[in-house]
Amino acid sequence: MIRVDFTDDDLQSCKHKGEETVRICRGQGAKPRLKEGTESIKREQGNEMGFRGELAFAKLYNLPPTDVTVDADDGIDYVMPDGRTVDVKLSTYKNGNLIFDSFDRFKSDIAVLAYGAYNDTYVDVAGWISKEDFMTECYERNFGYGTRKVVDKKALRPMEELHEY
Repeated sequence: MIRVDFTDDDLQSCKHKGEETVRICRGQGAKPRLKEGTESIKREQGNEMGFRGELAFAKLYNLPPTDVTVDADDGIDYVMPDGRTVDVKLSTYKNGNLIFDSFDRFKSDIAVLAYGAYNDTYVDVAGWISKEDFMTECYERNFGYGTRKVVDKKALRPMEELHEY
């Protein structure tokens, strides 16, 4: 696991992007996954944490941070210099799982799992898995909002191996 520390400017940028994303979604009438007011963190904070995970990956691989877009990213956060696509997922649960709603929602070549807590000034990047390996290693679990495809942290490859893959 690799820890990526953030500056105050990094944290403020992610906060702004999270708020802007929710503003755009509300303007488009997009419904959140969970009923607002019932989630463990606010919708804005959830989006902010996603941007933190993406920023941690960007810092590790010297890539530009992701931007807020009117359209969703379609499951691809980054394109590596060699052309492989990456979707970064962040769990606010220490040692949480890598989760996709379905195989169809895993649109990138690789998924990266990161961990972060809202009050922390860092994100831990846990590891990565190829789509093919995810499809082989996953199991199904219902977290209370439908069955999802899941892999445990132990199924992930170390981040150091991403360069070699």
